[in-house]
Amino acid sequence: MLVDTVNARMFALGGSIPPSDSVESTAIDGCGDLGTWETETALPMAVQGHAVAFYTGVHGEVIYTLGGHDGTDMSAAVQYASLDANGVDGHGWTTSANPLPEARHGAAAFV
Repeated sequence: MLVDTVNARMFALGGSIPPSDSVESTAIDGCGDLGTWETETALPMAVQGHAVAFYTGVHGEVIYTLGGHDGTDMSAAVQYASLDANGVDGHGWTTSANPLPEARHGAAAFV
């Protein structure tokens, strides 16, 4: 789970056994109460044990997944999606042409 503090949304990405490509999010109101969970655009690959981070730049907010395990092998993949006020924007997820230097599972990421 990860919380998008700019858009006040909580995200659940992948995980589970077997690995999942599912992405869900919910709004968080001013009192900290959660709204209804909504299904987002799925990840490009099913994954568990991956790291997740947010980055806010000039062009808006981006969510990243890094590494993980696809149920068979560890992954070095980096996937990202732009966010809007309602979650993942209409462009969906992209797999970066620049993966991690080595496959990782159970790692942490922060910006």
